[in-house]
Amino acid sequence: MAFGGGGGLDPRQLGYYRGPWGGICFALAEVTVAGTSTYQLFPDGCPYTQVRVLGMYGIMSGAGAAADTVQLQDHNSNAITEAVDVSALSANDKWDASVIDRTYYDVEKGENLKIVTASGALSEVWVELVHINPEDEPS
Repeated sequence: MAFGGGGGLDPRQLGYYRGPWGGICFALAEVTVAGTSTYQLFPDGCPYTQVRVLGMYGIMSGAGAAADTVQLQDHNSNAITEAVDVSALSANDKWDASVIDRTYYDVEKGENLKIVTASGALSEVWVELVHINPEDEPS
């Protein structure tokens, strides 16, 4: 279950990213546990017109084990990030995805994002997003 939903600003209050005027990023988080391998960031579908993935990072909540990986995927299971190898990390180590595939990094209203782990990687995972307006995109 996602955490951090106890108040503060909602991304709809931030407005759209508008080219040189910039935009304010927001993050969604999920805590991974042993025995679960797929986590839905938008269980009921993305409530926003469109968001763009800017990054994924995490903090280990336990030691990594053989073959532990964490990956961000779109609703069709296309890889947005590489499968980050966290097998050699210790509790409290920070990791960061170094690849964002621009082919799949936009999430439309109603679509979902999935955090997929292999071998029960124990981590606090953060996905950084920005609210964008598709009409402002260059053609």
